[in-house]
Amino acid sequence: MKAEGGRRKAEIPPSFSAFCLLLSAFGCASAPQPTVPPSAVPGAVVAVMCAQMRSEGMTAGFRVVKTTQPIVTPAVISAMADVAFYRGKPVAPVLPNALLPVEPAPCARAMIEAVDPRRDADAMILQFSSPFSNPYTRRQIGVVARLSLGEDNPVWYWIPMVDRHGSWAASSPLILGVRE
Repeated sequence: MKAEGGRRKAEIPPSFSAFCLLLSAFGCASAPQPTVPPSAVPGAVVAVMCAQMRSEGMTAGFRVVKTTQPIVTPAVISAMADVAFYRGKPVAPVLPNALLPVEPAPCARAMIEAVDPRRDADAMILQFSSPFSNPYTRRQIGVVARLSLGEDNPVWYWIPMVDRHGSWAASSPLILGVRE
């Protein structure tokens, strides 16, 4: 410390300045990168939905549509806000991709091209949206699943996904209170 006109002035050692500069450089380099949605609905997501349906007592087979469907609606987005206990504007816009493939899972024995009202009138049908960023949570990717009997009485789910070193894993589905 140096005396300057009766007041003391603190000196900052050069090593401390270098340490702060290095620390800020590492802080910028380690900032999380935005997660890019996968180019298909992973089989892990289908398997998680199979487990969910078994836990709800469904023992009969069901049919999975092979490609993603345009099932994300304003009602679905609103229900996602309710599940997140979020009030306010979305953090990010919803930008689901076009039709993408749905990867099969061992539990999904019947993969179909599209829902046929005559053939599928009495069958459980599972449809998925394209993966997209949750508009109410930062850095969360997932899909919306729609389970219905034929095309009637749908139950909607949000399934969060995480990238585990190049392989996508899915967590437990959350039931959405969609009112259509």
